[in-house]
Amino acid sequence: MNQAFFRAVAECGANIIIAHTKEHEIIYASPTVRSFGYEPEDLIGSTIQPFIHREDWRLVDAVIAECMETPNTPASVGDIRARSKGEDWVWLHGQYIFFVGLEGEDILVFVGANVTDRKKAEIKAVELQAAVEQSTEGIAVADMNGVLTFANTAWARMHGYEVEELQGKNLSIFHTPDQMRLDVLPFINKTLEAGSFRGEVGHVRKDGTTFPAWHSGGMLKNESGEATAIMAVIYDITARKNAEIELKKREIMYRTLVEQSLQGVGIIRNEPVKVVYCNPALEEMLGRSARDLRALSIQELAELVHPNDYPELAARFLDRLAGKKVDPHQIVRVYKKDGTLMWLETVCQVIPHEGSPATLGLCRDITDRRRLEENLRQTRKMEAIGTLAGGIAHNLNNILYPIMGYTEMAVDDIPKGSAAAHNLQEVLIAINRAKDLVHQILAFAHKSKEQHAATELGPIVHEVVRLMRGTLPATIKITQDISNEAPAVMADPSLAHQALVNLCTNAFHAMRDKGGELEVSLEEAFLRPEEVPDFALPPGRYSKISVRDTGAGIDPMIMDRIFEPYFTTRDVGDGTGMGLSEAHAFARNCGGDVRAVSTPGKGSLFEIYLPAIEQKRSKAMDAAPAAKDNETILLAESDPQIRKMNTQVLTRLGYSVHAEANGKEALDALANSPGRFDLIITELHMPIMTGAQLARDAKAMQPDLPVVLCTGFAEALTLQEAQDMGVDGVIKKPMRKKDVALVVRSVLDAR
Repeated sequence: MNQAFFRAVAECGANIIIAHTKEHEIIYASPTVRSFGYEPEDLIGSTIQPFIHREDWRLVDAVIAECMETPNTPASVGDIRARSKGEDWVWLHGQYIFFVGLEGEDILVFVGANVTDRKKAEIKAVELQAAVEQSTEGIAVADMNGVLTFANTAWARMHGYEVEELQGKNLSIFHTPDQMRLDVLPFINKTLEAGSFRGEVGHVRKDGTTFPAWHSGGMLKNESGEATAIMAVIYDITARKNAEIELKKREIMYRTLVEQSLQGVGIIRNEPVKVVYCNPALEEMLGRSARDLRALSIQELAELVHPNDYPELAARFLDRLAGKKVDPHQIVRVYKKDGTLMWLETVCQVIPHEGSPATLGLCRDITDRRRLEENLRQTRKMEAIGTLAGGIAHNLNNILYPIMGYTEMAVDDIPKGSAAAHNLQEVLIAINRAKDLVHQILAFAHKSKEQHAATELGPIVHEVVRLMRGTLPATIKITQDISNEAPAVMADPSLAHQALVNLCTNAFHAMRDKGGELEVSLEEAFLRPEEVPDFALPPGRYSKISVRDTGAGIDPMIMDRIFEPYFTTRDVGDGTGMGLSEAHAFARNCGGDVRAVSTPGKGSLFEIYLPAIEQKRSKAMDAAPAAKDNETILLAESDPQIRKMNTQVLTRLGYSVHAEANGKEALDALANSPGRFDLIITELHMPIMTGAQLARDAKAMQPDLPVVLCTGFAEALTLQEAQDMGVDGVIKKPMRKKDVALVVRSVLDAR
C-alpha cells in the first residue's frame, strides 16, 4: 500500500493523528484536531511540547525515548492533557510509534482519541466519592432485602462500627425491635410508596445506646425503572433534641417567671395594633381579664390612657415602628376597669413575635409611690407652713399680749357698767377670738403639742361649722344640731378641732361634683352592753360627734381600709389620704373610737365617740390674787412694750418689779442683790441670753428662787418640759391678768 492510502485512512479516521520529527516539529495533523479548536495547518511547523501540559510532558518525553529505541512498536502514553485553542485543557488517550526512514526521515506519530468527557466523568465520580466519604452525614445503600452494599465513614462512626465491619450486614442491626416496628418499617413503606421520605427515626449503636436521627431516603432504580436499592442519608439530631428539651425547659421557666411575676407584662402586636398577651399581674393591675384586653380595639386601648399622657405614648410607639431610638422608660396614667386612675411605670421595646414586630411592655404600679411622693411634698409644704405659722403666731401673740394687758387695765380704771367698759369688754372678746384663731393656725400646721385637758366640745363644733360655712361652696347645705348637754371629754382641743375639720372636708369631697347636705351634730350618748361588740369600747357615757353627708358613699370593698394612713380613692395631688386616719388616731388617743356607716349612692355617716369625764364646775375667780408681804419680782423681757405692760400689771397686783431688757442684765441684777427677789419672770427667747439659760444660772446662784417662763412661740413649753429645765411655771402669751396672777401666786405659794 502506498503513502496515499495511509493518508486517506488518517484523514477519514476518528482518531487524532499528529506526526512530528525527532526535534518535535509537527509535520502533520489530522482533521480531527478540530475537536479541540485547531485547524491542521495551525499546528504544522509548531513544536509539540507547548501543547502538552507540563505535568504530563515528562511522561510523553519518556514514551518518545522508549519508542525511538524500538522502532515500529507502539508505546502507550495513557491519558494526557493537551492545550485547546481556547486555552482550556482537553484529555487525550493514545500511543506513540516511531518510524525510521519514512519518506526519507525518521518520524514520531501520536495516535489517540479525545477522552475529555470520560475523564471529567471519572474526576467527578472521584470527587463525589470523596465527598460521600468525608461527609458528616451518614450515607448508606442497601439492596431490596436490606443488606448493606455501601456505608460511608460517618454512618459507621455514628453507630460505633468500622466501615469494614458493615459489608453484607442487614439494616436491622442499626435499630432496636421497637424502632424497627415504630420507625423503620413505616419509613421503608413510605419510601416504596412515594419514592422518597423524610422523618425522624431511632437508631441503636454497637454498644446498645440509642440516638435519634433525621432520615432522608429514596429509591435507586435501574434503566427499566425498577427499584434495585434503598439509599438513606442521616444525621444525628441528639444535640438538637437536647437543645429542644433545654429550650422547652427554659421556656417553661421563663413562662413561669412571667406568669408569677408581680410586674405586669404585656405584648402588643404593632400592625394591626392588638394585645396578644398579658400576664396575671397585668390583669390584676388593670382589673381586666386577658380575654377582655385581647378583644379591645385600638381606639378602646387608647381610651385606657389618660388624655394628657396619650400623645407622648403614641408618639413613642410610632417612633419605635419607624426604627428610631426611643427612651424605653415612661410613666403614664391608665384607667382601670372600675374607672379609677393608676400610675404605671413602663419599659417598652420592639421584639419579634410570631414572625411580626411587636412591642413588649413591662409595667409596675407606682400609684402608692406617687402618693407617698405627693405626701412627702405635702409634708414638707406643711413643715414650711408650720415654720411660718410659728413665726406669725409669735409675732401675733406678742402683739395681742400688750393689747390684752392694757385693755384689762383700762377696764379696771373706768367705772363699771359704763359704755366705755362695755366697749372694752368687746375688745377683750375680740382679742380672745384672735388668740383662738392663732391656736387653730398652729393646730392646722401641726406645730402645737398634744395636751389633753378637760375640754367642752360645743365651742369647738360651733367654730368648725362656722369655718365650714365660710369655706364650702353654696352647693353644700350645712345644718347643725349641737346639744349643750354633751359632757366634757379629756382631749387636746386643737386636735379635736382638726379631726372634725378632716371629717367635714372628707364629706365635702364626697359631694363636690353634685352638691348635697352636710349635717354636723354633738350629743350625749350611752353605749349599752349589747352595743359594745360594734365598737371595741366599754359601755358607758360618751360625747358623740356626728358628720353625715349625702354624697356618693363608700364602696363596701374598701370600707376596711378607709382609716389606713395615705389610703385614698382620689387622684394623686387631690388630698393626702391622711384625713380619716388622723381623725381615727385622735379618737383612739382619747380612749374613744370612730364608727363609719355608708350606703353607695346615698351618703356616709361618721361618728366619733369620746369618753365623758366628770367635771366639777367651780365659780371662776373674779379678782386676781394679789401679792403678799412686799414680794419683789425680777422681770426679764426684750420687748419694751411688753416689759412696760408686765411691769404695770404686776405692780397693780401689789408686787414690786425690777425690769431688765435681757437675761444677762437680769442675772447681773440678781448677783448684785442676793436675796432681794422672790421670783423671776423671763421671756423664753431673748438676745444675748435666753430665758432657759437665765433660769439655769439663777438656780445655780439661788436654788430656792422660782422661775416662770413667758413665751409667745408656737412650740410653747408644757409644764413638765419647763420643770425639766428647772422652771416652775409657764405663762403663754397672750394671757389675761388674772391668769398671770394665778400662775405667779401658785408658784410663790409653792416655795
